[in-house]
Amino acid sequence: SQIAQFPSVSILIPAKDEGEGLRKCLNSVLATDYPNFRIIGIDDRSCDQTGPILDEYAARNPSRFSALHITDLPDGWLGKCNALATAAKTGEGEWILFVDSDVKVEPDALSAVLALAIGREYDAVSIMTRLECHGFWEPLILPLCAASVGAMTLMSLTNVDNRRRFAFANGQFFLIRRSAYEAIGGHGAVRDNITEDVALMRLLKSADYRTRLFFGRDFA
Repeated sequence: SQIAQFPSVSILIPAKDEGEGLRKCLNSVLATDYPNFRIIGIDDRSCDQTGPILDEYAARNPSRFSALHITDLPDGWLGKCNALATAAKTGEGEWILFVDSDVKVEPDALSAVLALAIGREYDAVSIMTRLECHGFWEPLILPLCAASVGAMTLMSLTNVDNRRRFAFANGQFFLIRRSAYEAIGGHGAVRDNITEDVALMRLLKSADYRTRLFFGRDFA
């Protein structure tokens, strides 16, 4: 089929007690214009409606969506790392896209980022999303916080291949070639790291995989 000509992508969305707000993310990801993807929505031990909402979406979109329910947390693991590691094992996509449950993606986000990754032979691409700011203080403070993080982590050096110690990623939108993800041990290798996205990108880069970080304000 024509769809089989496009590399398959597993989109993993971890959620813990997100409630009704989760629908914005799920609706936006389901509207993705890329033809060959499947979503795994992960209920990470939620106590609210998150689980039933994921089941509802799975029932309505059986060809595109499946729900995974995490009920316990192994020793030594942080919840998000365990949820994503478990889901990654159930997915079959050649690429894995991690999307946080408070993110809204544009329909062309996956198509654009994946085309870039394949065309330039990158193994991992993450984007810095646009921050939604409300009220008086958020538009003033949030950009300063983001700039401070950038300065402290030297995030721009992510894109310099020979600076292997420096890498940054944004787990809100993080695309990784499955073969590279598995080769470095996936989330199991960063199971207790609270900034698991950055740790994963650093492992990838230190293992000589090609990593990139871009501004993606128009995509998510």
